[in-house]
Amino acid sequence: MVQAILTPVVEFFTLRRAAKDASRLTDEWRKKVRELGDLARQRAEAAESLWAAGHPAEALRLMLDGLERMGEAVRVWFEGVGEQLDGSDRRGQEQREGGGGENAAKAMEVPSAHKVPFAVFERFIQVRNKGEGALRRIQEAKSKIEAMKLPLLDSEVSPAHGELFEALVDVRLIVARSLGEVSILPREIFVKRIVRSGIAGFAFFAGVVGLYLAFHVPEGIHARASSYFNNHPDYEPSKALDGNPDTSWLLPDHTRGWFEITINPPRTISKVKILNTHNPPYNDRATIDYTLKVFAKGKEVKSFNGHTEFSVSPQWITHELGNAVEGVDRVRFEVHSWYNFGGGLAEITVE
Repeated sequence: MVQAILTPVVEFFTLRRAAKDASRLTDEWRKKVRELGDLARQRAEAAESLWAAGHPAEALRLMLDGLERMGEAVRVWFEGVGEQLDGSDRRGQEQREGGGGENAAKAMEVPSAHKVPFAVFERFIQVRNKGEGALRRIQEAKSKIEAMKLPLLDSEVSPAHGELFEALVDVRLIVARSLGEVSILPREIFVKRIVRSGIAGFAFFAGVVGLYLAFHVPEGIHARASSYFNNHPDYEPSKALDGNPDTSWLLPDHTRGWFEITINPPRTISKVKILNTHNPPYNDRATIDYTLKVFAKGKEVKSFNGHTEFSVSPQWITHELGNAVEGVDRVRFEVHSWYNFGGGLAEITVE
């Protein structure tokens, strides 16, 4: 189990397999593979642009042509590393060559499914150990293209052709990623190792800082909330701690939520006082039903359910805790219902 987790992590940073793959190709063979792969990518991206521009029939034609070029790149890789393909998979340039009359006829030719080297792609993915998922997606695309007549005119394109186009794009990306791995330059591997190590170091540092900030409670009394109206600073949680009864923390419209204060270091308190909002000068918001919870040493120790009515001159409401509670570190105010547009809180204090 541990090995299954660590192996891909180690490979990600060391790129040992990529380095091994790179050593199998000479610069000459690598150049051929990359040029054909770039040509395939160029035609596939042009096909996607044509599709987006409303020319789906030509987009399909160009995508199929791009996949043919991708197949050539894969065949060159097999040849360059000395691995054999089945005879049925080895197609040469003669598939695309012909005399003048034949070329003229091909200008009106409907894209042909048999020219897409799905068998070559399947073999390549198997050799690269890319898993059953990638292989299945290639086979699904093959089934789609074999099950339908390909369009010559845009007017002949159906929703099924749209699904086919997406499947072909998926195949191209699957093969292109693997092809990029096997045709990478040694110096690119070195740069990737440096960059990934740097990113890992930065991520570790950021993670340590993030954990510190996540678990470190700043000294004093600080406010936070589930949300606040329009994310506007005039209605943020701190407004319920600023000592000004005319400013408020406000929830978004018609939304339940909570507001709470953290207390560091924890202190002994005997009462919590709250002042409802009325959102002056609009007088269009107030909390109606609420729950006030007091926490000490991380556990809830007191809870009060309250009900108020809207007022343009709200009065302080005091919740006595009975005996003083030691070690209070958090107080939460939960809004269950509201007046008009929403609830909120003008002020809160602990004594």
